[in-house]
Amino acid sequence: MQDGVVENKTAAVSAPYLAAGCACGDAGDTGISFVEPELLDRIVTRFDADGLQVHFHAIGDRGVTECLDAVAAARAANGDAGATHHIAHLQMVHPDDVTRFGALRVAANMQPLWASYDPQMVDLNVPLIGEDRTEWQYPFRSIAEAEGRLVAGSDWPVTTADPWLGIHVAVNRQHPEGHPDRNERVFVPGERLELGAALRAYTRGGAEINGWEREVGTIAPGFAADLTVVDRNPFAAPASEIARTRTVETFSRGRSVFRAADPTGSSERAEPAA
Repeated sequence: MQDGVVENKTAAVSAPYLAAGCACGDAGDTGISFVEPELLDRIVTRFDADGLQVHFHAIGDRGVTECLDAVAAARAANGDAGATHHIAHLQMVHPDDVTRFGALRVAANMQPLWASYDPQMVDLNVPLIGEDRTEWQYPFRSIAEAEGRLVAGSDWPVTTADPWLGIHVAVNRQHPEGHPDRNERVFVPGERLELGAALRAYTRGGAEINGWEREVGTIAPGFAADLTVVDRNPFAAPASEIARTRTVETFSRGRSVFRAADPTGSSERAEPAA
């Protein structure tokens, strides 16, 4: 946990938070670095030397910079043969840091559902950081285009674990029609991901960051048959309908462990298949 969150101004930012939406905040009001940067450099360098992967929480742009700086210190001391470290959340990323994810081999652990003008963003975040820094938020496409690795998750139970809703927002940068958090304004539209990139982050990306890339995350001979069957081809429908995708059946290691609701409205946990 390198910093806190924007809503209570504990996320570590490089410029002061705004006061009531105006650029008149306290000059020292820049959030909290939970670990002093010099100490963080030493800790990460030691962990990296021992082959241990570091998972950082960083929300503010200064927090992200400090985490990247710590990995840079580790790479300088140990070379680049160690673990793939990852930074989770990445709400604000300074434009100067976007290319560092690929250069330092740091994975961007993203929670795509947050990348929208939902009520929390509109009411609690934008007034504290302003419109200019709003454009720095969740720059998933830019990181990917700079050869950074994307990993996707939900941060459940903070937000829903439904991957299709997260993928929908990753691709559209807004919630689907009818969702209570939908805002007609698209959030930083230049950072919309292609559907294939979002799906990869939720499958292969997760396997890679956990060191399972030779076991799961890909449909290929020799891999575990961890499969999800869905009710449509999401590539064949408009991007605005991605969130309508529903799971029909789930297999774990080749065994059916879930089947969708039957016409009577019930759902079932499948008996293990042979």
